[in-house]
Amino acid sequence: MSPGRADEAPVRSPRPVDGRHPATDVTAPPPRPTGFS
Repeated sequence: MSPGRADEAPVRSPRPVDGRHPATDVTAPPPRPTGFS
C-alpha cells in the first residue's frame, strides 16, 4: 500500500463525511412501492 493511497483512503471512503448513507438520505427518500408495508 503506497503512502499516497493511504492518504486518499478517507477521501475515497464509500460513506460520506457526514456519516449518512445516500440510500438513507432523509432529504431524498427512495420511492416506496404501493402496498409495501
